[in-house]
This record gives sequence, C-alpha cells and structure tokens, in this order.
Amino acid sequence: MNKHIKLLVSVLFIVIIMLTFGLSRFYFDVSKNTGTVKEPTEIVRYGPKDASDNKIFQSDNDLYGIVDANDRIIISPQWNSLEFAENIFCIASKKINNQLLTGCIDYEENIVVPFVYKSIEPKKIGDVNVYTAVVREDNETILYNNSFKPLLNRAWEAVNFKDNRIIFSDNNNKFTYTLTEKDFIFSEAIVNDTILNTDLHLVLSSKVMLSKLTPDMIEKAINCFAAYSAYAFSNDFSFISDTDSNSVSSAYMLFSPQSSVYLGASLKEINEISMYNLKEADGTQFLYVSANVKADIEYSENEAVLTAEREYTLKSKFRYLDTGIFMLSGTIDDMTFLPDITETETIPEE
Repeated sequence: MNKHIKLLVSVLFIVIIMLTFGLSRFYFDVSKNTGTVKEPTEIVRYGPKDASDNKIFQSDNDLYGIVDANDRIIISPQWNSLEFAENIFCIASKKINNQLLTGCIDYEENIVVPFVYKSIEPKKIGDVNVYTAVVREDNETILYNNSFKPLLNRAWEAVNFKDNRIIFSDNNNKFTYTLTEKDFIFSEAIVNDTILNTDLHLVLSSKVMLSKLTPDMIEKAINCFAAYSAYAFSNDFSFISDTDSNSVSSAYMLFSPQSSVYLGASLKEINEISMYNLKEADGTQFLYVSANVKADIEYSENEAVLTAEREYTLKSKFRYLDTGIFMLSGTIDDMTFLPDITETETIPEE
C-alpha cells in the first residue's frame, strides 16, 4: 500500500471517528434533553378555554398547565392552580417554601406579578376588569388593572367598590377614584391626623386640586401641617425635623403675640382645613394648607392669670417636586392678642 493510499485511509478513519463522536453527542447530550427518555405528560382532564382555544389542563401529577388549540403544551404542568385572565395572562398558584402563593404569569411563563399573595381575585367595575391581590404577610391589598399594572403603587388596608367607584382605605384615611374604560379619576380624599391631642380632618373634593395630587402627597401635606401646628404652640422643633421638610426653624413662625399681658397658649381645635394652589410672580406654583385654629390664651390681669379663646389662621407652604411635595415654611395670620373686656359693676347714685 503506497503512501497516498495510506494517507487517504487514515483521513477516512479520522472522519468516521468524528462523525461517530458527533452522533453520540447529538443523542446523549443531556443539555438538549435528548440523552434521557422522558415520559410524556399525561393529561387527566381539560378545563376552561380562552378566546384562542388555549385550554387549561390537569396532568397526572395533579398540577396544571396550558395547551394550545393543537394540544401542544405552552405552559408546563407545574402550577397548583391556573386561571385565565386578560391579555394572555394567567393567575397561578405555586407552593414556595411550603406556602401556597399566588401571582401572575404570561403564556411564556414569565412572572408578571410576583408570587407574594394569598389570593388574586377579578372584580368588574362597569365594563372594566381589575384584580385585587391580598398580600399573604400582612393581608394588605394591592389593586391591579387589566394589564396587571398596580394602581396607585401602594398597598392598602382595604379596597372597596361602589358602582364605578373604588375606595382605598388606610390609617383611617379614604381616597375615592372613579374608574372608566379610559380614565382613572381621583374624586375625593378624606384624611385625618392628630397632634397635641388635637384632631385634624380634611375633606378634599376639588377636581382641580385632586388632578395635581396623589394620596401620598395629601397625607404628607396634612402630616407636615400638623407638625408645624405642634411646633407653633410648643416650640419643639423635633415635630418638624422628624418630617421631610425645610429644617431651618426661622422659616416657621412660632405662636408668640407681642402683648404685654400674654403669658402662653395651647392648641385647642383645628377646623376648616383647606388645600389650594397659588402662583407667584415668576410663575412658580406652590401648594398651601390652611386651617382655622382655636387657641386658649393665658394672660395676666391685676396679678391674676386668666384664659381667653382666640382664633387664628395657620398656613403651610409646599414646593412641588418630581418626587412629591416639600414643606418650605409656616405662617400665622394676624398673630395679635387683646384681653377680654372685663365688665365692671356700676354702683347707682343715691
């Protein structure tokens, strides 16, 4: 056998070895799921269909998946429950760390809503579907729209429905929205707070104001106004420094009338709370919180300490920021004090 033939035989031998090795890799490469024989999923029963004839099925392992109209599996049977939702989404549940948790997946098994809920329930408002998701840890509720985007981006103690209105409740505060196919409109805010044993109560229904504000902004505004009211009557600046506000104490007026008989004052009532916008000369718009405040004034008269009730107007000024609002200052209108007129007994002439 000459050298050329020997070389040809060697090359052919090497090619045969390479082909054999390649075929072996093709048939036994586990990474391609071709090296092991896997039993096909046995479908025990079919469940509901969606508009495209995709069907939920229960497998022989008592878990659920989805097949398309040609019975090809598009969602593998690994879920404890499955329910069709809108826009190719499914509400699913799965055991995680021995807890049955609920979330949302799409038809490619991507997680759309995290598995942190004990339930996700559909609710129809007029012609619009929304979904209430109850967090397993604290039983708070997050509301999702029909694309499973959270409405208002926060959890609530309760979410209630009345006609086409949704009422979000948290910390004794209530925020009402009107939902239609095109709009999600803020229609009323009721916010409460307490400072120095004095209650604050705001009812805001101005469409103009509500279009500029969120529940978080309103709660913060009332909380900051309450902090300023407490500082004004206590001279304790920690009330304001504990909030996200301007930390310069000179920006906030203390209650201290310039009166020779004035001794001190205590906060009694806060009424008629309002929120409004004012535009300054340079065009910058600011938010104001204003309220009628009743105070008990102590003053001296003929070496006696007397008390008189007076009313004042307190205001907090806020700047609008991309992240919300920021309290700038606090003022008191007409901070004056005159003592009560003492009626003197007149002795009739004889």
